Order: sequence, then structure tokens, then C-alpha cells
Amino acid sequence: MSVTKQEALTFRGMELMPLSLEQYRRMFQEGVLTVNDPVELLEGYLVGKDRGVGQARPQPCVIPPDAPRYLGMLEIWPLTLAQYQQMIRTAIIGEDDPVEMMAGYLIAKDRGRGPGMGAGPQHSLSVSRLLRRIIQAVPPPWVHRCQDPIEIGPQNIAGAASQPEPDFAIAQGPDDQYAQRYPGPADLWLVIEVADSSLLADRRGKAQSYATAGIRLYWIVNLVDRQLEIFTDPDTQAGQYRSQQILPEDQQVTLTLPDLPTVTFLVRDFLP
Repeated sequence: MSVTKQEALTFRGMELMPLSLEQYRRMFQEGVLTVNDPVELLEGYLVGKDRGVGQARPQPCVIPPDAPRYLGMLEIWPLTLAQYQQMIRTAIIGEDDPVEMMAGYLIAKDRGRGPGMGAGPQHSLSVSRLLRRIIQAVPPPWVHRCQDPIEIGPQNIAGAASQPEPDFAIAQGPDDQYAQRYPGPADLWLVIEVADSSLLADRRGKAQSYATAGIRLYWIVNLVDRQLEIFTDPDTQAGQYRSQQILPEDQQVTLTLPDLPTVTFLVRDFLP
């Protein structure tokens, strides 16, 4: 995505990614939006038009109380999961665009150098160590996904779904069941984010979305404080995890999966 950045809008600690005028036009050309949608583009952000009876919203939709607002007044127009996936299929969003969708909003990925930036070396090294150690310890039919999409929520309700790309995830196998879809909450046993510049977003925005979806186990590999943060027992109504644990780098973490012996990792082995 190539646009002139205005002052960034944020949502739950995550930075919204603005659209270019060309992307906005193509959303109509490809049927992501229709001429009947009362929406317009203001400095890269989709907002509902106000024709005297209040700001328009997509229907059906879920608008959270902390929805991001343009100029502090206009709610940003959320997308459905189907719309977001159509934007990817039609290359409105390209494979190299640093964007993912959270709760219907386009969010700038953060791989260690700030939102929308490329991967930092420490972040990349930590992901590599996670990948190597967990793959060695957790054999097939368990499925390992590294910075690949997962699906959270319904297809056709605006603002109700997410398609994040966590740094690592373990899903129930076999892997051929994901040939036509991405893993969802029922498939996922562990989701991991590596956090340095993204720490606030991972603790707040990602944790809230994962808890709401019922992701049973969420880890943050915290590079800032050199610790592992473990979130369990999701409260889907409150959008938070009931249990949180912090393990410093000199401690061990255990992982238990069905039909697999418990495996133990040293926290520092995940750190750069």
C-alpha cells in the first residue's frame, strides 16, 4: 500500500492502515463495495456518509464501543471477512502489503520495526527459534503455521471477524483440511505473537480478539522484557483471558497437546 500517511489512527493499540484512492476505486470495480453502500474515503479511511439521519453503517454489522474514529467524530467503516478475502483474491491488497484485518479494520502489521515496516532482526531470529524448537517437539499430524492467516468470526457480518497472521500457531491436523480454508478457533491449540514494537498491540488488541474468539492458549514472546506471557481460559463475552502468567527467561514452559506427551521449553531458547 502506497499512500501519504496522515496522523495515524489506532484501534486497541493497533495502527489502522489507510487505503489509496486506487484501492478504493478497485473495491467498487471488484464488487467489494457497491454503489448502494453509503461510504466514502477520507484521507485513506472508509467512513459512512451522513445524510442528516446519522452516520451510515454497513448492515449487518458489529461496532465496538471503542471503534476508531476519523477526526474524533466519524466511525471508521468496518469490513466483513468475505470482503477482506475478496480484496486479497483480486490483488487490491497484495501479498507484500503489510496488512491484516482485526475486528473488521485494516491493521498495519508490526514485525519489530513499527507498524507497516519490515521485520526487525531480533523479531526474525525469535520467530526462527520458535519454529525450529516447536517443530522438533510437536510432530505431525499437528500443523505448524508461521506468519500465515487464521480466521476468526463469521464471513458476512461487518466488524465481527478478524484474519490475523500470528507469528506462530499450532493447529489440529491433518493439514489437508486447510486446503480451502484457514484454521479457525476450534482448530487452534496455541497462537504465539513475538512482541517488541508491537507489545501494546499484542497485549491489548490481539489478546482481546483471541479471547473473544475462544483461542484456548495464547503466548506473547516479549522481547522487550525478555519473558514469556501466557494467556489461558478465555472469556469470550468479556474479550479477555481470565488467567495470565509471566515466565522470565530462566524459567521453563510446558506445552500439553492431546495424544502427545507434555513437552518443555526453556523461555530463553525463544529469545534472541
